[in-house]
Amino acid sequence: MVVTKGKTNKAKPWTQAREAHHEKELADSKALIRKQPSAIGGSGLFATRAIGRGQLICPLDGTRKTHQEVEAAPRDHWWHEYALGSSAEGWSVIPDLDSVGWHLANHSCNPNAIIDSKRDNYLVARRDIAPDQEITFDYGWERFEPMPCHCGEEHCSGNIGLHYPGGDFDAFTVARMMRTAYVYRNKVPFKRFFYAFKGQLDASKLDTLFELAFGSDKDAAVEWMLREGILSNPGR
Repeated sequence: MVVTKGKTNKAKPWTQAREAHHEKELADSKALIRKQPSAIGGSGLFATRAIGRGQLICPLDGTRKTHQEVEAAPRDHWWHEYALGSSAEGWSVIPDLDSVGWHLANHSCNPNAIIDSKRDNYLVARRDIAPDQEITFDYGWERFEPMPCHCGEEHCSGNIGLHYPGGDFDAFTVARMMRTAYVYRNKVPFKRFFYAFKGQLDASKLDTLFELAFGSDKDAAVEWMLREGILSNPGR
């Protein structure tokens, strides 16, 4: 925003609309991304040019299936590895594995992108991404079998997603996940955990878990969670 002779120059609505349309067209064309080998493992999704924080990267495209259809598939079906969707709306997206898209992005405990449901389920940059840099996001899976993480981040939690066999969770594993997520200010693991165990965590259980996760940083971590809307009230 530029101020000249007491006047504030703001982008006009039609200019903003044109820029937003161009941003979406660029993301839809897949011009910002390419596939190449990843140090994390297998193939990864990489930026072809600089991508600014908050910029659309590519759409969450593919074929929509209901959760019931995905769950009915054999346990070793590839759908279970790639399906991503909305628990609230009851659908999952199955990607076209022959295309270049969001499904190539590896998981990271410190992701530089996020699937943003408020922006039509596009992969969106969490921070600036440099040309040739790998694009990652937090898978946020709820898993019944542990899956190790190889993102290589200094504070890697060691696991992808939330593992809770028998409908319960290991407090030490969740505490480590929370600590990692707090260090990287990553809201996804918190939201998935509280969604999975909604109504099952009283204040005493949460305080014990937070002490284990954050130690002397507990008050600051709780304040951050309240500010970000992860926790809804001081009494939790």
